[in-house]
Amino acid sequence: MLLLALCSVAGFAQTKKVAAMGSSTTAGQGASVSDSSWVRRFSAYYKKQLGVLDTIYNMGVNGYTFYSGMPSSYTTGPTTPDPQRNVTRAVNLLKTLSNPADGVIIVNYPSNNYNIYSIAEIMNGLQLIYDSATAFGNKCFITTTQPRTDGGFNTSAIKKKMADIKDSIINRFGPLHTLNFWDGMFNPADTTIKAIYSAGDNIHFNDAGHRVLFERVVAANVFSIPLPVVLAQFHAVQKEENVLINWEATCDNSNTRFSLQRSEDNNQFEVINEITAGSSTGKQQFQYIDKDPLPGNSYYRLQIYDGIKTSFSGIAVIKRSTPALLIKKIYPVPANTNITLEIFAAGPQNITIEIINASGILSARYTRALHSKQNKLSLPVASLAAGSYFARIITKSETFTQSFMK
Repeated sequence: MLLLALCSVAGFAQTKKVAAMGSSTTAGQGASVSDSSWVRRFSAYYKKQLGVLDTIYNMGVNGYTFYSGMPSSYTTGPTTPDPQRNVTRAVNLLKTLSNPADGVIIVNYPSNNYNIYSIAEIMNGLQLIYDSATAFGNKCFITTTQPRTDGGFNTSAIKKKMADIKDSIINRFGPLHTLNFWDGMFNPADTTIKAIYSAGDNIHFNDAGHRVLFERVVAANVFSIPLPVVLAQFHAVQKEENVLINWEATCDNSNTRFSLQRSEDNNQFEVINEITAGSSTGKQQFQYIDKDPLPGNSYYRLQIYDGIKTSFSGIAVIKRSTPALLIKKIYPVPANTNITLEIFAAGPQNITIEIINASGILSARYTRALHSKQNKLSLPVASLAAGSYFARIITKSETFTQSFMK
């Protein structure tokens, strides 16, 4: 009975459907394989990973303009609507849903003939598609233009027009119903597609570009569901004696918790800090400074809890030369009857510890054995007068000194 109930819940969760209308970008042009296109990435993420998507209908065709996606009743355009690929067809495919809001129509006609059509003509066409898509309660998202500089698009006037159309789409449909496929994708000097995103034809995005489009659709949260954390980057860099760790993540749940962990062997990890996303949601920047890094290699990772499940980031490695000996910490401050020295040693060895006052006078001398890499030594200091002192550690080859207070 329990297994049946769980299966029923899982099946009920996968009730959402998407119709992706558009031209070559929707069809996956530019991606090396279909699975790298933004539509297929979207399908894999929501269907296989989150388990909320039942079906995605890919209605993209190379060369199509928005006139191909107009409702079937529209007859005054330069081309007739395609009844198998237009908004009327999309709405009909989503009619089986008991809740129309579980159906999403994404409209992606980013550039074809935009060098010919007027902005008013384009906006009126997209508005008619949007109104037809939402008339029965489905959600609709309109993508902006995309950078394009081939042929008739490679003039200053058309480049400006493409940017103006982008702004017009965002202004008309609002940020909540617009997918921005323009900003950050082009070189500001000439509006060509950035090399890292270019498929090489001045029209289409490559795999990396399609990934960005997919991430922007996910960030729009078209299904209005709590999303897991999307970790965009996780880095660690050495800054003098410290290690700066920073990461960027998109959090839909303000209770998302990041546990920063560190290891000396990439096996046993300890938590060195915990950060919550707080009241803000969306893309956020996080930072932590490890002021007491390990003397050798340090392996850092994030344990992420998004309110539903726990996951881990990749590993960031800081490689530091390992000294033969290092005084990591002396405490308490100020010392009372004893002081504790935490000492890292490259190997077992005998050391001499001298306690010297601020005038340079030797106050005490001890001999101790270090048996492992991490050592804690306790030394009596009750007889010392209050003031500043130095703990000087002498090995066979080196001398190390660190101050402390009594």
